[in-house]
Amino acid sequence: MTTLKICSYFEKFLLSHFLLYTFINLLFLIFFLNFSEAPKNYFLISFLLSLVLYEITLRIILLYTYGKDFRNKFYSPILKENHKFGFIYSSNFSFKKYKKKIFEKWAYYNNQIEINNDVSDDELNRNLTIFNTDEFGFRNKKIYKSKELIFCIGGSTTACNNCDDNETWPQVLERSLQKKYPNLQIINSGVQAWYSYNNLLKIKLDILKFKPKAIIIHQGWNEEFVFSSLNLGKQWSPNILRNFLDSNIFYKKTGFWPTKNFHKYSYSFFLIKRIFYWNRFFKNMNFSNPERWLMLKKDDYLKNWVNNIKEIVSIANENNIHIFFVDPPCLVERSDSVDDRKIYIESSRLNKWYAMYQSISSYRISLVLEKLNKYIPVIKTKECFEGYTGKDRLGLFHDEIHLTSTGNELLGKFISKKLIQNKNFEKVLSKSILNSSVHYKNINSIDTSNTDLIDFEINQIINILSNSKKQSKKNLIPDDRYTTF
Repeated sequence: MTTLKICSYFEKFLLSHFLLYTFINLLFLIFFLNFSEAPKNYFLISFLLSLVLYEITLRIILLYTYGKDFRNKFYSPILKENHKFGFIYSSNFSFKKYKKKIFEKWAYYNNQIEINNDVSDDELNRNLTIFNTDEFGFRNKKIYKSKELIFCIGGSTTACNNCDDNETWPQVLERSLQKKYPNLQIINSGVQAWYSYNNLLKIKLDILKFKPKAIIIHQGWNEEFVFSSLNLGKQWSPNILRNFLDSNIFYKKTGFWPTKNFHKYSYSFFLIKRIFYWNRFFKNMNFSNPERWLMLKKDDYLKNWVNNIKEIVSIANENNIHIFFVDPPCLVERSDSVDDRKIYIESSRLNKWYAMYQSISSYRISLVLEKLNKYIPVIKTKECFEGYTGKDRLGLFHDEIHLTSTGNELLGKFISKKLIQNKNFEKVLSKSILNSSVHYKNINSIDTSNTDLIDFEINQIINILSNSKKQSKKNLIPDDRYTTF
């Protein structure tokens, strides 16, 4: 059992006693305030002191478990709140120069690393990837405005987890394209957990001022996750914008004062919120939960995705920016052989239902992008991954969707090849072509509903799971963040 899990169980044990003790104290407080002749301030002060005592005890435990930088276990030093985008990268940030512990697993070469007080700072530093942001918060060293700029936007699969700056697919793409276009610069503007609305706002409010020649969009995974994680869509609304904690820790809509920010001052309250919302999240997002599978029959989030794409293309047309879409690769596909699927499940954190869910979700993304290809060039990167199966394919992925440095190399070179083959790409760079040929208004006509075959498959799975007497522990979701983190 890992230190992280032991601490989690101990936190729950401590908080259960904290809540019970608080409740008993509250009953005594009410009783004595009404029936005792002793000074009422005495009981009120006693009650408040007991809360402070528990807060101090919790902080001592966290200090012992995670070290003096335990605050970073709760509040990311890399991803900070931002009123325009919800959350963004800190500007001019460097993993190697940062002197405190970083707890984000995607920051390390080995994404299974457990960070606690027993791990030396030197060992952690050796395992940290080379990650740098520029003054604008892009994963980039410096933007040269004299260059021909192309921006890559998306979530963590664009930002690229667990690899160095020069190993991301946007950097591989830049090196490949510069052989033919030496004045070209690729900017990586991907951010962990961002979905299409974050990207739309980033283009509107930031990227346009750089006057890019083109934008490459690599997104799709987070659309379904944002929808499902908000209480299976019950709290979802189109283009919802949340801060980092609500989006990635509590999985809830942004709250209201005073509960919205009270957790910033009390770790006890923070953990109470986390345990409360995680229990709901864990139950809802369980891949053996039939209601979770109903999410793959809904297309609300896909319609919203298409609407955001339409607005992005509209903005691009007005500013003479060409748009290219990337169909994101996935470890598992519906076409997997039985033997290959077995290898993927046995050698990754996937399980039977998780793998099936991911493959259908991937298929839905590709289905929408196939229809979008009538109006916008879509680079079908899954074609370049088709030749890799079994153990060879495992070497391309850190998990079910995030690529290793080898996978990023493959993806970046394939995108470069397809762009060079695109007859309009060179004209885009030379300003001799406008985007007026992209009939973005027709994008609204894209049908985002499932095929009958997909609905039939989903219905079969729901029937099997509904008739199961209890959920198997093997089919639970991973105990860390998945899909986007």
